[in-house]
Amino acid sequence: MTSQPTFYILNSKIPPVRSSVKIAASIEYDSLVHLSSDSPLANKNQFTVAKGKKWVDLLPFADSFHFAISERLKLALEEKGFTGWACFPIEIIDHPDQHYFAFYPRATVGPITNLAAINAYETERHTFDLATWHGSNFFTNAETLLIIATEEVKTLFGQMKVTNAEWTRY
Repeated sequence: MTSQPTFYILNSKIPPVRSSVKIAASIEYDSLVHLSSDSPLANKNQFTVAKGKKWVDLLPFADSFHFAISERLKLALEEKGFTGWACFPIEIIDHPDQHYFAFYPRATVGPITNLAAINAYETERHTFDLATWHGSNFFTNAETLLIIATEEVKTLFGQMKVTNAEWTRY
């Protein structure tokens, strides 16, 4: 019998690392949906620094749950062959030396099956039909804005000392 995998919710740390940079998109976009290659931000990908001075691995967007990842983190995720995610390059105006990529999950699993228990504070753990997961390292639940990752991803972040990442047991 195989054990059920352990999953974690990934967020850009709130509150952010002291004095860390937050970025703002130069155009309006729907901040209540996951980014994708079809997002208007993928084509008009200019951002400004909304606040902060310290460059970290996960740069939160000032107006949403979205974040950008550093080039160092992008390369490590690619090297490990992690699946279920994608990104597109962004330009941070007045900081051409900073190379970041807007991050988003590509894989989707079934909806959260114990939402009533979570909302009633009966549990903190999330569940979904595991048969809907096809083994990707990153994914989201249908009808949520969560970014979920496997334990292997969390381990890599720890080994790399990725800055500004916050993990919550799924």
